[in-house]
Amino acid sequence: RHQLKTRERRQKLYEVYNIFKGINSNINNVQSIINKNNINLQLFYGKYDPIEPASRGQYFVKGLKNKDVLHVIPTGHLLINEKMNQKLLLVVGD
Repeated sequence: RHQLKTRERRQKLYEVYNIFKGINSNINNVQSIINKNNINLQLFYGKYDPIEPASRGQYFVKGLKNKDVLHVIPTGHLLINEKMNQKLLLVVGD
């Protein structure tokens, strides 16, 4: 609702969706590259995010060797804010 309040916000949302709609990845290939190269990955999802639900992260992690990369934090879609900064620092360090 917040993004739909003004014409400018609606236009920006439309542009963002049009940019991202063409991005497709082979998930198995991405997981394989991460595993093969021991890439240090940290995934952050908002517990109450209706746009990118944590279940997507859970699905992705199933194909990784390191399963301790998923962090579901008690927020919505906007993960980084003053309230969450300290919690995020605990996960990723300084």
